[in-house]
Amino acid sequence: MAVSGLKSRFFAQVLLLALAGLLAGCAGAGYVDPGPDPARVRVKLDLPTDRSAFNQFDDTTPYTSWDWGLWLEKDGRLVRLAPEPPQQLSVIRAPRLVRDTVFLAPPGRRAYRLIVNGYVGVRQGWTYWPINVVLVDDRQELDLAPGQEIAITPEKVLTGVAAQGRVTEHRK
Repeated sequence: MAVSGLKSRFFAQVLLLALAGLLAGCAGAGYVDPGPDPARVRVKLDLPTDRSAFNQFDDTTPYTSWDWGLWLEKDGRLVRLAPEPPQQLSVIRAPRLVRDTVFLAPPGRRAYRLIVNGYVGVRQGWTYWPINVVLVDDRQELDLAPGQEIAITPEKVLTGVAAQGRVTEHRK
């Protein structure tokens, strides 16, 4: 698959994160109010990147960039949950994303979305284009009690061999 086709596929996948960020920005402080006795959703991630597919390119970024978070579906939109303690959730530069992060969530039965995007920059001419190498977009229905803590991991991880346009799916 040509780099231009990969760019359009990548931008379509990243659109989800951009839209979620935009919607979160419209929601006051940008985070869900978890209430006086919030539940805690612990997200455990260990997502590696296979960079061997990029050996054929002249120049790639020496790192993988990661953007991720846990979102609540509320009134037909996505609203970001606050991590505790506060931490960086976007533009994390690392070869793999290893996280054990707690998010504060309002009690009750609700739908949550775990969204993770890992990408590398591949140079074409003067510009580095982001190429998606890892994507998680899991929707989970959770029924949380006040003060409860649960742990979740991604149900489905998509990894892309961007230079060849192949995508493999790994389910837990």
